[in-house]
Amino acid sequence: RLQGDWSSDVCSSDLEAQVRVTGFRIWPMPDVTVIEGTSQIVFDLDQYVDTLSTEVLWTHSRLSEVPTTIDPDTREVTMSPRAGFVGTRGMIFTAFDIDGGLTAADTVRITVLSTPRIVDFPDTIRFAEDSPYLDLDFDAFAEDLDHDVAELMWEAAPTVHMEIEINADSHIALFNPEADYFGAEEVAFIVADPTGLADTVLAVVDVLPVNDAPEAESLPPVYPTVGAPSMAIPLESILSDRDDAVSALQVFLEVEGGVRAEVADGALLVGSLQVGRGIVHITAQDTSGASASTRLVVIGLAEGTSVGPELEQLAELRFRGGQSISLDMKERVVDDSP
Repeated sequence: RLQGDWSSDVCSSDLEAQVRVTGFRIWPMPDVTVIEGTSQIVFDLDQYVDTLSTEVLWTHSRLSEVPTTIDPDTREVTMSPRAGFVGTRGMIFTAFDIDGGLTAADTVRITVLSTPRIVDFPDTIRFAEDSPYLDLDFDAFAEDLDHDVAELMWEAAPTVHMEIEINADSHIALFNPEADYFGAEEVAFIVADPTGLADTVLAVVDVLPVNDAPEAESLPPVYPTVGAPSMAIPLESILSDRDDAVSALQVFLEVEGGVRAEVADGALLVGSLQVGRGIVHITAQDTSGASASTRLVVIGLAEGTSVGPELEQLAELRFRGGQSISLDMKERVVDDSP
């Protein structure tokens, strides 16, 4: 089957025939998708010509929304849809075979999309440590010409010291840093539309330090012997601070009864001056003025003595004959001995 212009000459004397065929056509051209406000090469017209002719002249119909050029040397087609235009248009491409004087045409469907944009996004997001931050609606920073902001999808790139979760429906972000973490970290935020087009912005997430007050432990009683050398209790077993070293804390002591106490070389030194009970009140204060307090009960013992356990008075118990009950005596014992 022959397509195009053709002719033949037949000689009846020798039953030989000469057939001369000329034809011209182009292959179907693809539909294209382009982005408004940008220029891109969409295809090479030479790929769609099916002809023996060496000279083909290409033209195209005009669209004001999608300015288009054909490179005369390479025949590459560049489309530059105007900023702000989205939609679908058709453009006719016509090929003219100069040698044969024939033409062929095809219509290309052009879809113009818009990339979502992140606008007016804050350079820095600040909040205090040890408290999740939930006060940033990302919809306020997005725009898209061909999709509603509710259709967009947000995500945050992985971070080192915090988790960032952006609600898929509300697009409100939850920033949850590690416990006790403070510092700044640069984070990439990405918004994408249903077609896969996306935009990215970088912002610094700055977690501000919050002073943590010192913490003081509840201490069991101690039982020094009167006149014996002082007992040494490391301050780190009594006090702690998330922000400061224990050695940086100011420690104040107040004593009651026949007790001696002082702080030296990172330890609380405690001794007894007389037999009986005394108390050391301990207060630690950090550089910001936050403080914590505890107390240490000191029982002064005479040399060679100790304090025995005591059993508290039991309430009257009544139960029926043949009935048995359980009683935990450990809860009834009072013992201050070491």
